[in-house]
Amino acid sequence: MGAFNIDCDAVHPKDEAATVLIIRGAVKIYETPAYSDMVQNFMDLYLSWEGPEELLLSQGVAVGSEVEVGGVGDCSTCQGKCRNSITSTFSLFF
Repeated sequence: MGAFNIDCDAVHPKDEAATVLIIRGAVKIYETPAYSDMVQNFMDLYLSWEGPEELLLSQGVAVGSEVEVGGVGDCSTCQGKCRNSITSTFSLFF
């Protein structure tokens, strides 16, 4: 869509036109089989346990066991620059 006008009291006509085009396209496919396929594909892509499962099993973690993961500043967001503790415990069931 390009750069947006950040003046909150005015909307740039190009931004308005681009937004209208996107909304029209979204309305055309909403609740169609293509939309359902798109949603399912994104869910499969971002909610899949296949990668984490392979990693845990390669580390010798047994199915049904509890695993603690994390550490200090090792999240992908800060890339080691923060010192926040990031720890999570979960049970592994496949």
